[in-house]
Amino acid sequence: MNNSRSKNALNNILSGAMLQIVTILCGFISKTVFIHVLGKQFLGINGLFTSILSFLSLTELGIGSGIIYCIYKPLATRDYKKLQAYMNVYKRAYQVIGTVILVIGLALIPFLPNIIKDASEVEALGLNITVVYLMYLFQSVASYWFFAYRNSIIGADQKNAVVSRINACVTAAASILGIIILLVFRNFVLYLSVTILQVLASNLVTAIVSKKMYPQVWVKNNEKLTSEEVTSLKKKVVGLSMYKISGTILNSTDNLIISAYLGLGILGIFDVYHTIIAYIKKVTNLIFVSITAGLGNVNAVESPEKRYQVFRNVNFMNFWVFGFCGIALFCLYDPFIRIWAGRDMVFGNIWCVFVIVLDFVTAGLQQTVITHKDACGLFWEGKWRPVASGLLNLVLSLLAVKPFGVVGVIGATTVSRMLTTWWFDPYLVFKHAFKTSPKPYYIRYIKRLLFISAVCAVNFGMCFGADYLIKLYVTGKSYYVVTFIPQLLITLVFPNICFWLISRKTPEYISLLFSISSLLGKKLAKKSKKIASVCKSIDKRYYAMREQGRII
Repeated sequence: MNNSRSKNALNNILSGAMLQIVTILCGFISKTVFIHVLGKQFLGINGLFTSILSFLSLTELGIGSGIIYCIYKPLATRDYKKLQAYMNVYKRAYQVIGTVILVIGLALIPFLPNIIKDASEVEALGLNITVVYLMYLFQSVASYWFFAYRNSIIGADQKNAVVSRINACVTAAASILGIIILLVFRNFVLYLSVTILQVLASNLVTAIVSKKMYPQVWVKNNEKLTSEEVTSLKKKVVGLSMYKISGTILNSTDNLIISAYLGLGILGIFDVYHTIIAYIKKVTNLIFVSITAGLGNVNAVESPEKRYQVFRNVNFMNFWVFGFCGIALFCLYDPFIRIWAGRDMVFGNIWCVFVIVLDFVTAGLQQTVITHKDACGLFWEGKWRPVASGLLNLVLSLLAVKPFGVVGVIGATTVSRMLTTWWFDPYLVFKHAFKTSPKPYYIRYIKRLLFISAVCAVNFGMCFGADYLIKLYVTGKSYYVVTFIPQLLITLVFPNICFWLISRKTPEYISLLFSISSLLGKKLAKKSKKIASVCKSIDKRYYAMREQGRII
């Protein structure tokens, strides 16, 4: 990416990361209080109803993503008439979607007992499941009815930090209010009311800010798309809808199946594990959401060779980030949850941890391909892959849930993804965007997955050794905290040294250092001769590789 695109992306990542940390800390504290005050049954209810409404959101069918892709060009040229036309379509579509979700959601009420294995136990806790479900339903509908479409233009304009700032402030306020309600009233319904207010407040503030940033777009108008633009948009939405269906089936059926076959208690424990991954994904996804608009620009103006160079650079960063996170999760999952949520919230089964982490890593390593696919608008070309992926996951999960429990359900998701998405999406991107064979990508993916596995095995052995030694000298409740500290230090240091050793001489690593040096290091170099020396060394290595043709 050129310096301007890189600067926008890096600014979005850095500012967004700081705000995301605030959001995660607020959510983490709120979740901690929730777990200790209400327990795993209520966690299970939260996970179940969230999944149900994810299914209902299928009515969105990729309209938002399709329109965002279409407005990249009018945003770049500041064609406000065209932006007005797309936003008019967006607004009408979301009003209809919210109404459809409301109608279907109300129709599902009689079937709720069929998907909650231990519904009677929940009712015994004094909780009216129907009332709670209606509150979740209203929260979902409100996200479509009240100005949600207005934040799309901010993200497409590579100003995600604005939305992140709003979400961070609203989340912090809602978390504080929610914690007070939990501690004082210990009431789930009141707590859920706060989350509804959070959605409404976030949408309203974002709408106000968007109107101030793009006043020419939000004036009252009757602009309409041409018939050709409507046809193009419909084509993208159809392709996106297939991916939307697949993603929902892959991500939401697990909770529904666990609830129906294993009960809300098990689902509550799984929700604790999933919460940690969700927090990690918020940070990692921030990186890729921030650069998607820039990648769309690269695809529009650069050669296939340059696109591939950018792809490899992003894929390298992706490998390091998700590889390290996967190793940390596998080695620290149970020790951390035991300290954070209590021993009752731990599966106590290494295979459960293994399949959850494997699913996270295998999906994460494909994030670069998915980001490029979206940035290139390759929705129609691969419309049938998501259908195959989603249906395969559903069938395998239903077959595996009884004999293998949680391990079978999560393992089925990974298997279905590897049999479909893993090979097809790279084929699509390499064929249309890079005009070359995806074979090197497949080989590199397998090598990197094997490397992550090997480093993880060694790191786990080191953590186990530390645990064994400390157990000889420390007992009681303090043991869990004392043993976690050296395990954390080992996991922070050892894997990153391994990643650095195999990457330090690669073009992707040097390109990443050069980007950081260009945008941050040289500003700091004015204040430090040592930093200035490091920046010069990085520049020298970068330009040497360019002369050799290893960097385009």
